[in-house]
Amino acid sequence: MQRACALVALVAILCMSPVGLRAQAPVVEAGSPDYRFGGASGVLVFHVRRDQIAAFELVMARVAQGLRASTSEARQRQAEGWKLFRARDTTDSAVYVMVFDPVTPEADYDPVKMLTEFVPAEARTLYEQLRASVVRVERLDLERVQ
Repeated sequence: MQRACALVALVAILCMSPVGLRAQAPVVEAGSPDYRFGGASGVLVFHVRRDQIAAFELVMARVAQGLRASTSEARQRQAEGWKLFRARDTTDSAVYVMVFDPVTPEADYDPVKMLTEFVPAEARTLYEQLRASVVRVERLDLERVQ
């Protein structure tokens, strides 16, 4: 719990700093191989249009439900290490931080791929909602220092 809180605090500080993540974290597209992590922990930062918060949270709820209901051991491990936070600070967009701690090796954390796997009949509609709500996504592949 302390480790996840420390990760979220670090990401929040970086998001609010003028150089922060904007200068350092790669921006990723849905369907990109950049939704995999090689380190011990990973973070995805979603910048969401304020008028699309409900749609984004609905899509993420479907991803979480799919992870928890999956019979795949790898997906169950992902569910155990996945935490979603929303920044309380006001910015131009709502900032959501997904912390993956620990990362499941070789697992794909692409929410679009997960939706296609978990709810194929709804995937296209959910993808459109996600695409309409997200301004940008940033990825941090983390390794523990201490």
